[in-house]
Amino acid sequence: MYELFYTWLLPTSLAGAVAALLGRALAPLLKRLSWRWQRRALGCITGFFLLPVGPLLALLPGLKYSTGLEPVGQALENAAQTAVHTVNISARPVMTAPLAQPVEPVQPQLAGQLLAVLPWLWALGVVLFTLWQLAGYRRFCRALRRVRGPLSETEQRLLRRVSLESGHIAPPRAYVCPGVSTPLLVGVLRPVLYLPQGMDEGALELALRHELAHLNGGDLWGKAALRLACRVHWFNPLCHWQAARMERLCELACDEAAVHGLNKEQRKAYGRVLLAAAAGPLPAGASGMSAGPDNLKTRLLALFEQPRASRRQMLAAAAGLLAAVCLTACTAASLSAGVSAEPERLAANGLEQLSFLQQQSQSAARQAVPAPMPEPEEKPALAEGQASVQWVREEQSVAGEYEYEQDESLADGQYVIERRAADGLDEVSGWAFYDEQNVLTDYQEVDRITLQAPVKGIVRYNGDLNLVKNAVESSETGQQNAVDSETSVSLIWPVPGYTYVSRWMSYYHKGADVIAPSGSQVCAMAAGTVTAAGYHYSYGNYVIIDHEGGVRTLYSHLKDLNVGVDTQVEQGAVIGTVGSTGNSTGNHCHVEIYVNGERRSLREWFPEY
Repeated sequence: MYELFYTWLLPTSLAGAVAALLGRALAPLLKRLSWRWQRRALGCITGFFLLPVGPLLALLPGLKYSTGLEPVGQALENAAQTAVHTVNISARPVMTAPLAQPVEPVQPQLAGQLLAVLPWLWALGVVLFTLWQLAGYRRFCRALRRVRGPLSETEQRLLRRVSLESGHIAPPRAYVCPGVSTPLLVGVLRPVLYLPQGMDEGALELALRHELAHLNGGDLWGKAALRLACRVHWFNPLCHWQAARMERLCELACDEAAVHGLNKEQRKAYGRVLLAAAAGPLPAGASGMSAGPDNLKTRLLALFEQPRASRRQMLAAAAGLLAAVCLTACTAASLSAGVSAEPERLAANGLEQLSFLQQQSQSAARQAVPAPMPEPEEKPALAEGQASVQWVREEQSVAGEYEYEQDESLADGQYVIERRAADGLDEVSGWAFYDEQNVLTDYQEVDRITLQAPVKGIVRYNGDLNLVKNAVESSETGQQNAVDSETSVSLIWPVPGYTYVSRWMSYYHKGADVIAPSGSQVCAMAAGTVTAAGYHYSYGNYVIIDHEGGVRTLYSHLKDLNVGVDTQVEQGAVIGTVGSTGNSTGNHCHVEIYVNGERRSLREWFPEY
């Protein structure tokens, strides 16, 4: 929800607002075009409210945009991450020592709470705005159905003739309705035409020409798209203003089509029909000659003063429109700068087979960091027993520490975690040395940069400091006894031939990376059923196994798969081999454990590793 609102919806809404303002600036160039072409030009600009052009362009690799608005896009991305981070913090309990009185947790900052609430307010507004429009439309349709009746033979003949002249072999469904003053179309998929009762044949023919022009121009679908844009961007006044401009141009374009080929007297008669129909605006979902009295003067003058543009004016208008579209697209991409930062994370959320991973908290926004050190051209010399050397780069978590403050206002033996420590993240580059069996024998660190500094936790306590430290550490890593009480499943180590664990689970990493030579066996940690097995662009070859007690395990970056979906496996069964498929920098097996949908650390079962 937060990512949708801050990194997709808001950039799209801002891009639409920029497009609307540019369209208004182009009005002097467009006013000489016919009303039909003005409607098309404004439709191109209005499309920025409906299509997420910015986020889609920002996801394209290799394309760079610079309009000076990149900080705005990054600020929106940071807002999304702050909202997610605030929700995650609010869900974490404050730990107290056994038998101590509970203490209220520290509340998140007001700015973060506001950012977390705004997307839900937007969703509520969309629902309410939609329900309000649909309720009005349904009341209007019910009122029409109660009083409608069949057409007379004269009206049927007139409708068939005007329909054929307008290019419609089969006329739309039509009824007589005494409650309307002018013909109007209702509906989108199966439009229904309602004709007024007692209207003379000449005026009715002119009104029918107007309504059928709406059908020819696709205005029913266009107005439905405008209503959708207004619902989604209900908070953006420029969206409603742009929709009103489009409604006005739709009516002017239909007037232009309806009076095409008519003489001056017939145009005067059409004007009298407009005056009779100027009763007020129509409800959402209906299209008729009445678009309200505000635009009546413009529509009457347009019947006799049709705009005419020279070739030079048409080229200038086309060039201005093209420039406005390109400028808006670049602006939209700049506003969506945050979307391109982690496209893999967005794509990963769409993987249906790994949908349970979507429930986990997402990484906090990283601070600006220097570029990692490139691989040196000269490789180090190999020592005795070493067969090869590779330049490797990996991320390593840095444990956050706690600061303990004595607080005698607390009861003896009680402590309060005012701020939880958060692990940092470093990117480490260096040389990895392997023997002839491709087993890692040595590693030389060359460069280390900080991606995210660790956050120091704050604990207030009263009593024995060592006991409090033990209690805090237990709350961080999870006690083995607590795990045993939740599930009776006993797990074994997944990679018997491993060399070391390069990364454990942290705030930034979903599991443990178990380093082992390519082709090493990967075993099922417990008996269970394989629920997913295949290839994912990030996880590479992966296997998911469901076990008893609500336990689920995932093994990824495998070289080969030995099981398929619905395979029953025993504990210790070889399900695949270690590899480096997917988004991987070296041979390892990435392992994740979930208990009742909650992500857990491998260290809870194997603290000695």
